[in-house]
Amino acid sequence: MAVRARIRGVALPALIAMVVGIVACGREVPDVDLRAPVEIESRDVLPGLEIGYYEGSFTSTAGLTRDSLRRVGAVPRIGLTGTERPQRFGLRFSGYMRVPESALYTFELTSDDGAYLAIGDQVVINIGDLSDLSIGTASIGLKKGYHPIRVLYFQAVGERELKLTVRQNETEPEEVPASWLYFRR
Repeated sequence: MAVRARIRGVALPALIAMVVGIVACGREVPDVDLRAPVEIESRDVLPGLEIGYYEGSFTSTAGLTRDSLRRVGAVPRIGLTGTERPQRFGLRFSGYMRVPESALYTFELTSDDGAYLAIGDQVVINIGDLSDLSIGTASIGLKKGYHPIRVLYFQAVGERELKLTVRQNETEPEEVPASWLYFRR
């Protein structure tokens, strides 16, 4: 039976991994605390992510349904594309994130209005309801390789923003590099 708990927005397994990482004094987080990658051949993926564009009056990411899907395509990175209408739309990014080394990664999702980040089957950050500018931060241990990633975002009215950054250890946060993002052919 899996125990699921959150402490100030950080999933319990990620919190344990952070503590182990601190105790290890900068050494790699032990394998037991790292999520395993999925097995995918490099020849089976293309750079970028699949994107779904939705239109409608959304108040949460749950409103992004097949009925409101208007188009699909591919993009090099996570963020607003500039092709969206000004208000009342949603975006779904999906594919794989290939992390370059086994480590504890801290993600920061900035959203106005709502968004969530899932890695594998775990929702890592959830700003899923209608809100002003919000920032969610969480850490997760990942083994080197491909990990399924999904970001959902919706824009109701007013200001809009979507940004996903990553950092490792004490490095400065940077936008998730395009070289990490892939989708199946």
